[in-house]
Amino acid sequence: MSFRLVQPSLMLNSYNLSSGMRMEYTWDCPKNTKVHDVVNWIRAAYYMTKARHLHNVVMNFHGPGEQPIAGYQDCILLGEKSPETGFGTSRFVPATYLTLDLSNVDEFSRLKGCNIGTIWFHSCALARTYKSRY
Repeated sequence: MSFRLVQPSLMLNSYNLSSGMRMEYTWDCPKNTKVHDVVNWIRAAYYMTKARHLHNVVMNFHGPGEQPIAGYQDCILLGEKSPETGFGTSRFVPATYLTLDLSNVDEFSRLKGCNIGTIWFHSCALARTYKSRY
């Protein structure tokens, strides 16, 4: 199933997701993407629009998934700090990731005053551990 979003909109694709999804503005993010970069790309797309308005921002990144990686339960994986090494050997070191989580989500405050509609997250199992407090 597919649907259309009102344009101008921005699509941010993870470095390792080849979804083929495109918007009027689309960035295929590099492997070293940080939260600061994501906010900068949103601001850049916003300032490129004629009417200074983005209707939607779709963030196509990996979520924690149903079987989260240890230490990465409540976050979005934006990029890699370091890749895994030694796969299949006794010296295996798992990858470490650059994330969007509650410790750095305040970066989005730099969008204050920008006319941005809905920010969508296309990420597996993103809200699976959160329970409503109301």
